[in-house]
Amino acid sequence: MIRFFTLLLFLTLFLSAKEVVITFDKPYLYNQRLTNSDVTIPRNPVIPIIDGFKINRAQYKNFFKLKLEYMLFDQTEVQEQYNGKYWHVSQKSDIKIEGSKELRTAERDKLIQAYKQALEEAGASLYKSSNHPDMRVIFNLNNIWGVISVYASSFEIKAVEVESFKQSLKIDPNELLAQLKKSGQVKLDGVYFDTGNATLRQRSQQALIAAATILKEYPNLILEVQGYTDSVGSKEANRILSHNRAKSVKNALISQGINPKRLEAKGYGEINPIASNETSEGKAQNRRVVLKKLSDDKQEALISIDLMKPMPGFNKVLTRSFPNEKMHFRFNQDGQGHTYIIGDEMRAEYESINKKICTYSYLEILKNYEQVLTSLGAEILGKDFPGAQNIYFHIKDRGDGKEIYGVVKAYNCGSYIISFLVPHKQ
Repeated sequence: MIRFFTLLLFLTLFLSAKEVVITFDKPYLYNQRLTNSDVTIPRNPVIPIIDGFKINRAQYKNFFKLKLEYMLFDQTEVQEQYNGKYWHVSQKSDIKIEGSKELRTAERDKLIQAYKQALEEAGASLYKSSNHPDMRVIFNLNNIWGVISVYASSFEIKAVEVESFKQSLKIDPNELLAQLKKSGQVKLDGVYFDTGNATLRQRSQQALIAAATILKEYPNLILEVQGYTDSVGSKEANRILSHNRAKSVKNALISQGINPKRLEAKGYGEINPIASNETSEGKAQNRRVVLKKLSDDKQEALISIDLMKPMPGFNKVLTRSFPNEKMHFRFNQDGQGHTYIIGDEMRAEYESINKKICTYSYLEILKNYEQVLTSLGAEILGKDFPGAQNIYFHIKDRGDGKEIYGVVKAYNCGSYIISFLVPHKQ
């Protein structure tokens, strides 16, 4: 019996002396029970991979809340709730750490220090937890907030990827339009495809919104969407690839509410290069999408509530008008100042197609329409969330000399409302 406890103590000391190596770029490892259940979760850069540990509990939600309590560097206590994509992951060591309380505490401290160091090297900010600071750490890496709780032979992480509310529209539709009027065509920067195929990447959305904005403002405008490639591969393969990519852009613009008859897609392959195909930089410039004007664009469209197309997974269920309506309007960024504006209001209501699925959080809805409104020349004047979850905007001229005040009211998962109000003259 003494020999057994001596061996156990030796094993514990050996484990405690073993270096903890943490990485974030390897596939997740699940224990046998979870593997049999085919459990998988999306990748998250704060969930570590540690030799000898496997995930024994995994939970992911498209939208959830995480409340964190921690102290800033000046000892100010913070209680904050973060909403967004949510992970709750527990990992357990293959070997259970036994022994005295001191040995288990030493193992726990080694594990938490290794994780803190790995997070700091990744660029995260660390904060002291208000609850159990010896075994718990609060962290922030870019837009991910979370907490890790560490024990002798296991740990758990709760993390939320918070949607960034403000994303500046880097692609200005007015600049695109100016170039289109000047030379009859414009390169649509900001369009990205998966390597070797025609699948548009999500980060192409801003460029597509800018192009759709031009087409909505000028209803007589007809464009040819041209696709080009570099010289890698055969000429015929490049022609087909460029045509398919042009079609992908065309279809994306149609999904933004553009009439298909106003768009033509054509692939030109590797002809007409704008840079040398001898360098990687030149090849990248030659892989491009160009918009070419095919018709007159003199007639401008009014900016109306009909330009606000439903987000994917939503339907417009109702549009109503309210003459002489009184709109409560926030006019600064922290949501404190407010006023009332009287005018004629148009209100559109949108609902999720499948109410059982949380399609988007309110922040995702607001972010989408902030981009759309900014592309239409709107100024975002106020934000009022998380309580009411609204943004307020102002359009100086909708196209006929009249101004618009408006609000987007979003609710988690299920619905949102957009209002346009033309104020009465004072």
